Amino acid sequence: MSSATGRLKAKDENLIKMTTSINKSNPMIDRIVNDESVEGYVMTNDQGTPILTTFTSGAAVKFGANLQQLGLMASSSIKDLDTLDEIIILRMVTKKYEIMVAPHSDFNIMVVQHARHKSKKKKME
Repeated sequence: MSSATGRLKAKDENLIKMTTSINKSNPMIDRIVNDESVEGYVMTNDQGTPILTTFTSGAAVKFGANLQQLGLMASSSIKDLDTLDEIIILRMVTKKYEIMVAPHSDFNIMVVQHARHKSKKKKME
């Protein structure tokens, strides 16, 4: 019985820690949501499970699992190159979208927005 109580207490402490971290990031999320180019976002726990999203649950699970794995691989690669460095934001640009992943020890935030392709300026002759 005491081991179950200990596990519940540890789980509650992790939930409190994660909630505190999420509350600190709320201004950032508010700013992201108000940007017209943002398609949506997913916030996941440290295992990649969506906890807050603007996408459908199926899309959120896909984004959460795949981009969390990508974030872990990128973080591992950076640590191999320089043990004192860490990823703040991982940004990928495709033909249609820009995807930003911000890894955190307690949660990850992934933002998908419409790509902003820069137009080439014509040379003046």
